Amino acid sequence: MPPEAETALASALETNKLDIDVYKHLTTLSTGSIVLTASFLDKVKPDSSLKLAISIAMVFLLFCTMYCVKSILLVRAASAAITRIRSVEVIAPENQAKEFEAMFVILKKAARGTEINFHFIQYTFMFGLTALVVFIFANMR
Repeated sequence: MPPEAETALASALETNKLDIDVYKHLTTLSTGSIVLTASFLDKVKPDSSLKLAISIAMVFLLFCTMYCVKSILLVRAASAAITRIRSVEVIAPENQAKEFEAMFVILKKAARGTEINFHFIQYTFMFGLTALVVFIFANMR
């Protein structure tokens, strides 16, 4: 494998590691927000409009968590494909082209999926926390 290709694959693996770290942190923050809110919810008696805010927050944070997990799985598939591409030289030459093609299809799908998921994750996390902040400030009156 040419050195440029090896460098690009190593860089892609490092990027995947950073992506997984971001998704893990967002998963932790969103699930922590859900658990913390649920544990203190019985101590607060929200009116009907505040119940809507807390429901919206919970739904958005739940979607954030679900899409973070989905993105972690997509990035994991991409990392496995990169690792497979790096080791494809040990495969018989007549099978290398098929193997490369299959791995690049996986990489393209993972890249497209994680890009779409990341935007969705950003917005659901932001809207979930915004609704939670609205709920908190409304209860401070």
